[in-house]
Amino acid sequence: MDEIKEGSVVRLKSGGPAMTVIFLTAGAYSSENDPKNKAHCQWFAESGGKPLSETFPLTSLLLDE
Repeated sequence: MDEIKEGSVVRLKSGGPAMTVIFLTAGAYSSENDPKNKAHCQWFAESGGKPLSETFPLTSLLLDE
């Protein structure tokens, strides 16, 4: 099974643009078994092409095919 890692292209489960995972990080609710449970992603705005970025829980992301 593929997993999300740095460099992966992902989308939010609810939809939206393709995003690249820049790095994985520990969130407020990380545990010893799941130390890096958030992904910091970057993508380009549809209008103007401005780069945007945000951190999302891994549970909200799907690998883009």
